[in-house]
Formats: sequence, structure tokens, C-alpha cells
Amino acid sequence: MSVEAISWALNLAPVPADRGGQSSSACKFVLVGLANHAGPDGTGAFPSVWTLVRYTGLSERTVRTCLDRLQAAGIISPCDPDIVAARIKRADRRPQGWDLDLRLVRGDLDDSGVALRTASLRPAGQRSPQ
Repeated sequence: MSVEAISWALNLAPVPADRGGQSSSACKFVLVGLANHAGPDGTGAFPSVWTLVRYTGLSERTVRTCLDRLQAAGIISPCDPDIVAARIKRADRRPQGWDLDLRLVRGDLDDSGVALRTASLRPAGQRSPQ
């Protein structure tokens, strides 16, 4: 579990829009589920689709569609399959692994908004570089 990746997914990630032009809540929820399994740098998230279904309460089809949309937008990309293989020995039990691009930030935030949000993600007592 990565607090950094989860905070990014909740606050900064540029989630694809739904038909109404708003950020897709389904895709955001799937992204948070992935972030829950990622490392602090956003890499190596490999929950199964069924785990994401359980987290989100969405249908399997909706979860798969969100994964496709997140990948098409460049927010997630397939991770090295050897990382998943090292943790899950049985090949028939290995889910797709994903890396999250934590460098991406929503377009509606200006530099001060990003700075405020990233400052709130730093551990207590850690100062920003000056």
C-alpha cells in the first residue's frame, strides 16, 4: 500500500472524463484501487480484476473498460511481467500488473494548487525544498 500513490490518485491524477465532461468517478475509483497496491513510486500494482470489482462495487466489464481508458490516456501502463511472476509463482494465477505515472497532474490545477496539494502529501515534519 502506498499513501503517496493513493493521495495522487485522489488529488492530482488526470482521470478521463465521462460522457458529461466530468472526471469519471468509476475510473477514479479503479485508479485508487490500483494505487492501493502500488509502491510509493506508483509501480508494481497488480490486483486482479476481481479484487478491483470487490473494492469498487462496479461490474467486471466496467472495471475492464476503466483500465482500458486509463491505459489509453497514459495514466497507467503495463508493468514488467517478471515483477508479477516473482510474487505469484503459478502462471495461471497472475493478473496484469500496472505502473501508475505519478508525474501526471490534472489540467485544472495551476502551479500553486499543485504545490499546495503535494505539500499536504509530505510526511509530518518534512519541509519543502527552498
